[in-house]
Amino acid sequence: MIQHFVLFLKDQGYTATAAARFFAAVQVASLGGRVVVGYMADRFSKASTMVLFYFLIGTSILLLSMAHQPASLWMFVALFGFSMGADYMLIPLVTAERFGTASLGKILALIIMGYSLGQWGAPMIAGKIFDARHSYDLAWKIMAASGTLGAAAIYAMQPHGGKMRRPGKELL
Repeated sequence: MIQHFVLFLKDQGYTATAAARFFAAVQVASLGGRVVVGYMADRFSKASTMVLFYFLIGTSILLLSMAHQPASLWMFVALFGFSMGADYMLIPLVTAERFGTASLGKILALIIMGYSLGQWGAPMIAGKIFDARHSYDLAWKIMAASGTLGAAAIYAMQPHGGKMRRPGKELL
């Protein structure tokens, strides 16, 4: 998503300068997400907080179908950027909460490796989709579905020790 964002905006008719400003705004929103989510993670369930932000990552991408409208694009920038920053902060916290700390290094290594492979491969796939269709629409839908499925997977995880969640006992 991030690697193709400026190219996508230029394809939508934005100037390179305007596209760069929107990209910078995504990064600033990401910083805000990192700060605010630290506070939220200390107050609420880390996994439930991560579910919320993964869901927002996925659904905010759908706003790109209306990127020709600056208001929709600014909403995307705020939601996606903020949620992207939250995601970075929550990965180690949720991993420790859900799997414990005895094997935290090994588990985080696997998670970050998978994350890195996705960051390497997804831009190539998005580029291939664009080359074949002359549109990012399918790539954005796949990424939106992936974010939403990620939220569902996080929600389905049991806490460390195998205790089942009791409905209504968590925020979110």
